[in-house]
Amino acid sequence: MNLLLLGIISHLMSDFMFQSNKVVNLKIDKNIKGYFIHSLIVFTFTFCLTLFYGINIAFRFALIISISHIVLDYIKGKISICSPKIELATFITDQLLHFLIIFFVWKRFINHLTIPVFTASNSFDSNLFNFDTSIKEVLILVIVYLIVLFAGAVLLEKILNIIDIQIDNQSEGISMGKYIGIIERALILTLVTFGSTSSIGIIFTAKSIARFKKFDDKKHFVEYYLLGTLSSIFIALIGGLFLKNLFN
Repeated sequence: MNLLLLGIISHLMSDFMFQSNKVVNLKIDKNIKGYFIHSLIVFTFTFCLTLFYGINIAFRFALIISISHIVLDYIKGKISICSPKIELATFITDQLLHFLIIFFVWKRFINHLTIPVFTASNSFDSNLFNFDTSIKEVLILVIVYLIVLFAGAVLLEKILNIIDIQIDNQSEGISMGKYIGIIERALILTLVTFGSTSSIGIIFTAKSIARFKKFDDKKHFVEYYLLGTLSSIFIALIGGLFLKNLFN
């Protein structure tokens, strides 16, 4: 199971944390260099994270994952995206297929695994939070944070693209809003996980005050802001409730 979780972590890191806009644009332009760079990133993270199972297993697992990843990305690149709704559906389908590929590759390797350095029986003892956490639970924790913080940022962008309104499209402002959203979801996810849900209102209030001037200046900004903020909070709440149940 840990190999599967490590494969998912490497995918999320490669797709959402360490895939630059330059690489994305190269792939959009059907430039083979973009696919090669992304494939190398996928291979590197997968190989490094699975080295606990030995070089042979790690190399073969990473090679199959990286090749299948790029094949799927190449096929996705051939699909004509004619509307934001299709773009959103393509994104969700693409990610589900990536997870399925990792699962089936893991099933292929499961009978050939050696005992890794870290196993599910190892645990972290925490006097601070009063729970024993297995390696598997730590990996799941990392996956949820990566999905909520970074995959969630891309998902929100796709959702907001569906709204046909004019907003400030300065790249600096968009980038800053993305980072604010990541911090917002990180705070909410952590608060919900450890049972401090009452503090979420403070975050929402602080963000609303910071954006208050735009509520008057931009006619449709309120709807855009509410959809983005509520969607962001919803994603973080789902992740937080999942982790809370996991650790209880």
